[in-house]
Amino acid sequence: MRGRAGVQRQRSPSPLRSGFEIVEQVRVTPKRLVFNAKGGYDSIILSNDSTGVKYAYKVMSTDNDFFKFTPIIGFLSASTAVKIHVLRERGPQASGDRCEILLKRVDQNIKDPVAVFVGKTVPDCILQVELLTR
Repeated sequence: MRGRAGVQRQRSPSPLRSGFEIVEQVRVTPKRLVFNAKGGYDSIILSNDSTGVKYAYKVMSTDNDFFKFTPIIGFLSASTAVKIHVLRERGPQASGDRCEILLKRVDQNIKDPVAVFVGKTVPDCILQVELLTR
């Protein structure tokens, strides 16, 4: 992009866009969890680094028989983080499993996160975490 006098300007990084909404500074760490086939326990951290934006979240998994999450639904207020516990039940080694965290921007006065995801709600963003079993 050229500015005045033909000087090259760099574009500022644009916010993450997903769907029709702009998602401000929401992240999940780590991006990959590794479990033993005998079972195990770990956790992921969902962080909202934005100011003034509240999200409802819902955790979904490709394999609900072997992976359990607590909590599976809730709110992520501005400038906060939520710890999501992951339990891997004993079972066969698997590959390609993942969890998806659906995020939907909500008003500050919304009190029930379950109501946000009723029906065919389109999330503003989906974050993924790989679930590996060795």
